[in-house]
Amino acid sequence: MDFPLLVIFNDASSRRGNPFGLGDTDYSIKYNFLKEKEGSRRPAVTASLNIEPPTGNSKLQLGSGLIDYYLNGILQKTLSPKNTLRVNAGATFAGNTLTGAVGIKARGTTFTGGSSLTHQFTRKFDVGIEVYGGYTANLALGRGELQEQIGGNYEISKGLTVDFGAITGQAVGSPHYGFQIGFSKDF
Repeated sequence: MDFPLLVIFNDASSRRGNPFGLGDTDYSIKYNFLKEKEGSRRPAVTASLNIEPPTGNSKLQLGSGLIDYYLNGILQKTLSPKNTLRVNAGATFAGNTLTGAVGIKARGTTFTGGSSLTHQFTRKFDVGIEVYGGYTANLALGRGELQEQIGGNYEISKGLTVDFGAITGQAVGSPHYGFQIGFSKDF
């Protein structure tokens, strides 16, 4: 589960101000079908299902106002003891991927994909780079996403990390730039 706390900084001339508050809550379940084995060329294979009810205020652009249903497949391969490659592809079958002024605004099926490479600098500190994109079959919308992110996490205590990232995007549905910070807790 995640409960995003969002702040959106709009242009000073915008009448929207700078909305702040909780976004849409995301419930996710993952299943690992195939574990990676040391010495094998075969990657790990995992799938996830996400359901995101509209808990964020859509009038303030903190939520989509729709229930999203998203299915995702993930391949993961350890390249060396400190480097991991991940590739994923998925589809939103209902709802949309909109939060704030960014995202593909289409209702219906949206396809996504991405890849990332992470490096473990120390036992507690990881950094990675990611390329992510999205596409909707409704070409009349002229909407797509293509963005890159560099980020990482630092383990504060057992199972608790502070996570951070910087994003830049090129397509109409992508942010020009953005920053993320948050915490992750394993139970």
